[in-house]
Amino acid sequence: MPGYLVFPGGRVERSDGHASEKDYLSAACAQTLQAELCPASRPQTFARAALRECVEETGLDLAPHLDGHLNYIARAITPPHLSIRYDTRFFLAIVVPSAEPPLSQGQGDGELLQPDWFSLDRLAGQPLHHVTQAVLNHGLQGDWASHPRLLIADRVPKRWTGSAPLRSRHLKAAQSAPAKSSRS
Repeated sequence: MPGYLVFPGGRVERSDGHASEKDYLSAACAQTLQAELCPASRPQTFARAALRECVEETGLDLAPHLDGHLNYIARAITPPHLSIRYDTRFFLAIVVPSAEPPLSQGQGDGELLQPDWFSLDRLAGQPLHHVTQAVLNHGLQGDWASHPRLLIADRVPKRWTGSAPLRSRHLKAAQSAPAKSSRS
C-alpha cells in the first residue's frame, strides 16, 4: 500500500507463540479473539505479534507505555474474488497519558516512512485505504473516541520476501483437486 497512511503491523511469527510473563490482552478480548481462531491458536500470540511488528516497523516499543491491555477491535478479510487474500486483526494500544506520546527509540525496518501520532482531525483528507478508514470508523464507535492520537505511517513500496499470500485460484485448485492416494 505505498503512498497510503496505514497502521503498523504484519504477520504472526513462530516466536510470537512463546510464553511471556505478561498477558497483553484482557480476558474479555482474549475470549472474543479465541472464538475466531482455531482451537490450537492462542490469542496472546496475536497481541505479541502486534507489539513486535510495531517495534520492527517504527522502532517504537509500546509495551512499556501501555495503560492496561491491548484491545482487540476489528478483523478485516479481503473478499474471495480478489487474487491476494489477507486475514487481518487490529488492536488498539492505549498508552499512559502524558503531554507527549512515546517516541521511537531507533529505526524501524524501513517499511514505514515517518511514523507519527495523528489526531483524527489531522487524518482528514489524508490518503487512507478503505480498510484503514473502515477500522477507524469502527473504532470511533468505541474506545478510540476518547484517545485522539493514533500511530500511523506512510507505507513504502517493498518487495514481498515472505511466504506467498493466499491466492484465490490456488485455493480453488486445491479444493477441487482429487485426494491423492498414499499408496506407493
